[in-house]
Amino acid sequence: MTLNKQVCFKVIATLLLMAAGSLYGHTGYLYGKAVLAQWLIADAWQQTLVQQDLVRPWPWADTWPVARLKYQSDDTTEDLYILEGAAGNSLAFGPGHLAGTPLPGTPGNSVIGGHRDTHFAFLEKLQIGNQLQLQDQRGQWHTYEIHQIQIQDIRQGPLRLESDRNALQLITCYPFDSFNAGGPLRYQVSLHRLNNSSR
Repeated sequence: MTLNKQVCFKVIATLLLMAAGSLYGHTGYLYGKAVLAQWLIADAWQQTLVQQDLVRPWPWADTWPVARLKYQSDDTTEDLYILEGAAGNSLAFGPGHLAGTPLPGTPGNSVIGGHRDTHFAFLEKLQIGNQLQLQDQRGQWHTYEIHQIQIQDIRQGPLRLESDRNALQLITCYPFDSFNAGGPLRYQVSLHRLNNSSR
């Protein structure tokens, strides 16, 4: 290899390493930010339970935790904080409670949306009869059981929502393995509350 080729090779290798380092540094920054956000949301939820008042996870946040959702099976454990609002800003940090529906754990049908490739990816594994636990803002735990799973096409009209007094609906985009975000199909998991509450 000639001297010019060696220099050229070293320059290219250095540039590639710098680009890779830059990408890794940016990825590391995003990952650290996501971990810190989850810690702050969990802390805000604990403060909410103590103060019995809404607590923002950071001063400029436009969302706050309104419930906690848990699911456990032999191969899956999920522990999620439900944030107020189902817009992109809140969905980036966790599942979001749809405004205009009752708060999770209160009478009525509460609707919660989440991204299919992050927080709600586990919905694909759920089956009718599975149970999830939901903690409301008073610290009480409620057990919900899945009674229906369906796929709806929003091009054919608005989503059909439960009218049950003690219902919970979890909604995400479908299919789970699609390369395209959004799309017209929604995966909808409908649950009924089994018990009143427990500590």
